Amino acid sequence: MKTKVLLLICISMLAGYISAQSVVQVKDILVSPVMEIDTITNLPLESNFEKLSVMCKINDVSSAETVHILFGTAEESGDVLSLEADIINENGVYFISLNGEETQISGNILEADIELSQSQTELFSFITMYVTDNQDQESEHLIFTR
Repeated sequence: MKTKVLLLICISMLAGYISAQSVVQVKDILVSPVMEIDTITNLPLESNFEKLSVMCKINDVSSAETVHILFGTAEESGDVLSLEADIINENGVYFISLNGEETQISGNILEADIELSQSQTELFSFITMYVTDNQDQESEHLIFTR
């Protein structure tokens, strides 16, 4: 009898976890530096900032509301920089809006260009990226390790 009760409790907890998870799924985080080139000299521009492109794939952009990008000294931490970008639908065309700049979402790939100061660049070891949907549920968390 105790085994059946314990099994029922475990199944209930698992069902609660599954139902609380977002229908939005993200995968394949990719982080790459963005080089800005001087159009006159065709040489890289020198700057005190580093620009990174943070990307991932999403299965259902129509249900996504907010993209969370955390730069931290540990996984799931935004102690260096924490950003939220909105997903905007303009007549069936989706954009990611970050710091007043909109980037069109193409091929279900979310992409955000983020500028970091030299000290932020030196401090972070992990980038955590996830999405909250229109039901305020979180997708799985993707971790990039530097």
